Amino acid sequence: MLTAAPGGTSALGAWSVPGCGPGPTCTVTATETPTTATVTFAAAASGVLRVELAGDAPGEVTVDDLDHSGTEAWCKESCSVPLEPGARVFLYPATPFDFGGWDPLCEDTSPTRQVCLFTMPASATATVTVTFRRNAADQWVWLLREPPAADSHRRALSVDFDGAGNLVVGTTEGLYKLSPTGDEIWSRSTVPGPARVDPIGDIFVLWRGELTKVSRNGALLWARDLGEGDDCWLMGSWDYLAHRFATAPNGDVAILRGSSQPETTLRVLSGDGTERWSVSVPDSRCAVAVSPAGAIYTIVENPYDRETPNVRRFAGDGTLLGDAEGLTDDLEGIFDEYYAAIGFGPDGAMVTSSSGFDHVYAARHAPKGTQTFRIARDSPPNHVISNAVAGDASGFTIWMYAVDDGPTYDGVVASWITPTGDVVWALRRPSFDGGWYSNYGGAWPVDVAVRDGVFAIVGQYGSTSMFAGNAWVQTFRPPSTLSPAPAR
Repeated sequence: MLTAAPGGTSALGAWSVPGCGPGPTCTVTATETPTTATVTFAAAASGVLRVELAGDAPGEVTVDDLDHSGTEAWCKESCSVPLEPGARVFLYPATPFDFGGWDPLCEDTSPTRQVCLFTMPASATATVTVTFRRNAADQWVWLLREPPAADSHRRALSVDFDGAGNLVVGTTEGLYKLSPTGDEIWSRSTVPGPARVDPIGDIFVLWRGELTKVSRNGALLWARDLGEGDDCWLMGSWDYLAHRFATAPNGDVAILRGSSQPETTLRVLSGDGTERWSVSVPDSRCAVAVSPAGAIYTIVENPYDRETPNVRRFAGDGTLLGDAEGLTDDLEGIFDEYYAAIGFGPDGAMVTSSSGFDHVYAARHAPKGTQTFRIARDSPPNHVISNAVAGDASGFTIWMYAVDDGPTYDGVVASWITPTGDVVWALRRPSFDGGWYSNYGGAWPVDVAVRDGVFAIVGQYGSTSMFAGNAWVQTFRPPSTLSPAPAR
C-alpha cells in the first residue's frame, strides 16, 4: 500500500499503476519482477472542497471535473479536494446501501436524485455532505475480495440458494459459498463464472464455453468443453443479466448456446455431463428456466409482434409441448415489452418481467400458465432494463430492474410483491445520469434469488465502472414477511 502525501503548496495528481484512482493510496501486488510506481503532484488550487461521508453505512464518492472532463478525487472516506473558485464538479455516490441525500442540496437536484452538480464558491473552502444508511430490512452485506492484480476486473455474476439456505455466488474471480449469515464456507478461485445449484446442492458453473460441476463441499467433479459457439448474448456486453442456463429437478442442466439472432441451440446435459438432447431455438431471448415439474421454458420472439415475446416449452426428454411452436393460449404474447425474464416459485407458479423504453411489467402465473396478476410501472423514458425475477414458496415475487436517464430517479429498484400483486416493500439503490454505459457505476444489479422470505442480490457498485467496481452480495428480509433474523 503506497500513500502519497502532497506538501502544503501542492496537490495529488495521478498514479501510473492501472486501477489506482486519484486518491492518496495505491495498492501494488508484489512480484519477483521489479515494479515501478510513479505518482505526480501539481500546484495546489486556491480552494478546497471538503466531501464528508455521513450515516451508518459505507459508500464512496467520485468528484468529476465538469469543465475539463477529468476525475479530481475518488473518496472512499471523507476527503478534501483542491479546486479553484468557480470550478464546477459532479459528485457521484456509490453504495450497496441506501442513499440518504446531499447537504446542502446540489444545483438542479431534487431530494430523490443522486448526482450532485456543485460549483465552488468564491470563498476558499466549501463542504458537501453525503449520507449512506442501512435499510431496516438489511440482513448482511458481503464484499468480494480484492482481485489479484490492480488492473483486473472483478464482477459478481450470479447468486443462488441451496436447500440449506446457503448462498452460492459466481464471480469472475471464482466460486464462493456463503452461510445464511454471510460467513464464507469455501471458495474456489479456479472456477469463475455464473453458477446454478441443482436440487441436491451440487453446482454447475458456465464460463467461456466450459461447463464445470462442483460438489456441495467444493470438490471439482468434472469439466466439459461445450465446443464451438458462444454463450447466448442478447443485446451487448451489459446484458449479462439473462439466465442463459438453469438446473432441473432431476439433476439435468439446460443451456442456451449461440447467437440469439437468428438461432440459438438449447442443450440439455445430465448430471454426469452426458448430453441428453439438443434442439434449435430460433430468435431466442437468451433466457431459460425449468419448472418444478421439469418442463423447460425459453423466451422467443413473437413473429406477429416483436415487442411481446412468447414462451416456448419442452418436456424434460426434449418433446415440444403445446402446438407446433411449443405455445399455448396461456403462453403466447404474455410479455408486455421487449426485454424479458422468467422464473419459477417452488409452488410451480411462473413469474415473469419485461421492459421496454417506457414501461416495466411484472406478472405471476398459475402453474398451468394462467396469469393471476400483472403490475404495470410507468418509468422514465430512454433506458429501462428488466433484470431479474424470482418466486418464493410463500407466493411472494421479487422483481428487480434498473433505471437510468430518468428525470427523478436513476438506479436499482427491487420490489417485494404479494400473491395478489401488491407491492408491499421496495428497495432502491442509487445510480446516476449516464447509467450502464458510463465510467461511474453507482450501483448496478446482476442477479436475484429468494428462499423462505429472504432474498439476495448480487451486483456492482463503485466509481471505476460497473465491470471493475466493487462486487457485493446482500440479503434482505422485508418487514412485511417473516420475523427479522438475528443481526449478524
